[in-house]
Amino acid sequence: MIDLMFCHQHGYPRSVARFLGMLMFLIASLAGNAFGQLRLVTWNTSTSGASSFTARQSSFNRVLSYLGQETVNGIARNVDVLILQEQSVNGITLQKFANELNTITGSSNYAAWTQNPYNIDGMQTGFVYNLAAVQVVFEDWSPTDSSRSTSRICLRPVGYGEDADLWVYNTHFKSGTASSDQIRRRDTAIANRWQTTNGRIGSGSGSDSGVPWGSDFLVATANIVYAGDFNQQSSYEDAGNTYPTMMENPYEIYKFGTAPFSSSPPTTGYGQAVDPLGQPGSWHDNTSFKSIHTQNPAGSGFVGGGMDDRFDFQMTSTDLVDGEGTSYLGPGVGDCPATVHSYRTLGNNGTHALNGAITTGTGAPSDVLVALATASDHLPVVADYQLPAKMSVQMGTTPGEVLVGASISESVTISNTAAVNVSLGADELDYQVSSGLGLSGAATGTVAALASGNSHLLVWDTASAGHRQGMIQVTSGSQAVADGSFQAFPSIDVLDHAHPSFHPSQEVHEMHIDFGVVAPGTLPELRSAALWNLEQTAGYTAALDLDSIEAAGAVETLHVDLVLFFDLASGESRSFQAMFDRTASGVFSTTYFLSFSDENLSGEISDIPLNLHLSAAVALPGDANLDGMVNVNDATILADNWGGGGIDWSGGDFNSDGCVNAADASILAANWGNILPLPEHAAPVPESGTLGMAIALATALVSLRKRNGGIESLRNTCG
Repeated sequence: MIDLMFCHQHGYPRSVARFLGMLMFLIASLAGNAFGQLRLVTWNTSTSGASSFTARQSSFNRVLSYLGQETVNGIARNVDVLILQEQSVNGITLQKFANELNTITGSSNYAAWTQNPYNIDGMQTGFVYNLAAVQVVFEDWSPTDSSRSTSRICLRPVGYGEDADLWVYNTHFKSGTASSDQIRRRDTAIANRWQTTNGRIGSGSGSDSGVPWGSDFLVATANIVYAGDFNQQSSYEDAGNTYPTMMENPYEIYKFGTAPFSSSPPTTGYGQAVDPLGQPGSWHDNTSFKSIHTQNPAGSGFVGGGMDDRFDFQMTSTDLVDGEGTSYLGPGVGDCPATVHSYRTLGNNGTHALNGAITTGTGAPSDVLVALATASDHLPVVADYQLPAKMSVQMGTTPGEVLVGASISESVTISNTAAVNVSLGADELDYQVSSGLGLSGAATGTVAALASGNSHLLVWDTASAGHRQGMIQVTSGSQAVADGSFQAFPSIDVLDHAHPSFHPSQEVHEMHIDFGVVAPGTLPELRSAALWNLEQTAGYTAALDLDSIEAAGAVETLHVDLVLFFDLASGESRSFQAMFDRTASGVFSTTYFLSFSDENLSGEISDIPLNLHLSAAVALPGDANLDGMVNVNDATILADNWGGGGIDWSGGDFNSDGCVNAADASILAANWGNILPLPEHAAPVPESGTLGMAIALATALVSLRKRNGGIESLRNTCG
C-alpha cells in the first residue's frame, strides 16, 4: 500500500492517499490473479503459537502483499503455494495466513492444511494454497521423526492432468551442529527419498495414504520440490558415520542419484534433486553467499546472529529443471527464455552487511525490509515455475458442398492457450498434424503461449462426385501438455458440375425453332420449349444458374420469354415460349446466346454456353420469292419446280406438304395479283401484257384442272 507518511510529506490529502492505496491494491490484485505460472514460497515464520502471528500480523501482511507485487522475468503474481514451518498446533496459524492472503487478494481462494499430528515442540509444517491455481490431489505426512516429521502435498494445476502434478515435501530439519542433530537431519532426508512405506493421512497415527513416501518410488516424471528449513550450515556437512563422505546431509542426499547404502532395495533415482542456483559450499558466515542467505533478517532478536546462513531451500527434481512441462523458471533451464533466476531470497540482493540486518541492504522497499526483519528470523525463499503448454485447435468453416475439381482446403489453427500473463510462464507447445480419408496433408510446429496460433491447410479430395469425410488429428509431444490430443472428422459433399441442355436426357447445346413461312396475321405464333439441368451423379449434381441472355437479329419479331434464373436443381427444367410476331412481312431470324454457370459453390464453372436459333417468314400465299406480290415471277418458280419434292416455300410448296403440285398452283391462282398492304411493299401497277399472261396462265391451269377431272388427281404424289 501507499505509505501514508509519504503522502503527508508530499502534501497529499488523506483522501488522495486512500485512493492511491486502493489503486496499488488493485494493481497488486490484478498481478496476483494472473493465471498460468506458479509462484511457490517457503517460509519459516516462527509462529509456533497463535499470539505470535497476531503480534506480527502487519509485518506478514506487508511481506505477503509485496510478494504479489514483485516482478521477476515479467511475472508479478501472488503466492500460489505457501510452504510454512514452525506453525501452531492444529493449524491455527496456517489458517490465519490463508485468511491474510484472502484479505490481500480480495478473494476466498486460499485454504490451509495440516494433518501432521505431532506438536512436541511447536514445529509443525503445513501448506496454504490458492485453489484458483491448484487443486489438492491429496496430503499426507511421514510417520517418522515425530515433531520433525515432513508433510507432503500433491497439487495439480487447474486445467491440467496428473502429468503436471507437483509434489512438495515440506521439512523442518533438526537444528544444531552436534553429530546427533546432523544424524536426525540425515535420517529424515533419507526417509524422504527412500522410505518404502506409505505416507499417513488423518490425525493421530493416521491411516495409510496408499502412496509410497519415498520420492524415489513416485513416477519417473514426478515434479518434486524439497522445501523448508534445512538448518545446515554447509553442503559438506558430515555426520561422521559409516555412510560415504559428504552424503549424510539433506542437501547432498537429495542430490545423490541412488540410495547410498547397500542394504536398501534398488531405487530408481527419480527423486534426485538439484539446487536451482547451483551453489554448494560452506554458506555460514561466508560473504560469497550473502545474496542467498536466508537467516536472520533482524540482525538481533529471535535467534540473533544477523544475516549469515542459508538455511531455507527449494530444491527440485531433475525433471523440474529441463524447461519442459512444469519447470523451474531460470536461465539455462532447457529452452526457458528467462534471463534471471526466479529463485531468490525475498528482499536479499546481497547489499546488506554480513551478520547485519536485512534493512542495511537495498533488496526491497525500505518498509518491506522492515517488515521482513520484524516478521520472522527467516526470509521467504521464492521461486516461479512454468506450467505445461495447453493445446487448442480451431478448425475453419467447412463448406457443406463444393464442385468436382475445386481447390478446397481445411484450415486448422493450433494455439497454446495456457493462461499466462507472460509468454515464458508456460512451456512451448510442440505439435504434429496429420490427416486421412478424404483429406491429405501434414504439418509440425511450435507455438508459444500468448502467440498467435499457427494455421495449416489440409487439402480435400474433389476428384469425383460424392460424399467425403476427412480425418484430422493433432497431437502434442510437449511434456504434461493439457488437451494434447485432438481428432475431428469433417465432411463435405462433392457435386458434379451442372449440365444445361435443350433435351431432358442428352446434352443438346444448340436448338433451332423454325416457324416456317406463314401468312400475315394479328396473333403471334407460339412454340413451347424447355431448358434442362441434366443429372450427372444421382444426388450429387450442382444446381444450374442462367447468368446472362444476349440476343442478335430480329428480336422484336422473333423472341423468347426466358428470364434469368438461379439454382435449377439437377433433373429439373425451366419451360419457356418462343414467339413470332406475324404483323411484319419478310424473312426473320434471331439468335439467343445463353450463358450458364454452376450454383455459387467453390469450383464453379461459369460461361457454359447454349445457343438458341429462331427463324420465320411472313408472306402472301403464293408469294414464292417473298417480294410482297403474287405474280408471274411466282408462277414461274412454281412451274420450274413442278412435281418436285423436298422443296420449301421459296420453290413453290406453299402448303408445306413436301410437293410442288396442283394444290400449290391453286393457292397461287387464288391469290394472283395480291399485294401486301404494308408500307415497305408499295403496290406496283402491272403492265397489261404481264397481267394478260398471268390471267392466261391461271386460265390454262384451271382448264387443265377441268379436263383431267381435277388437278388434284393429276399428280397425287411427287416424283
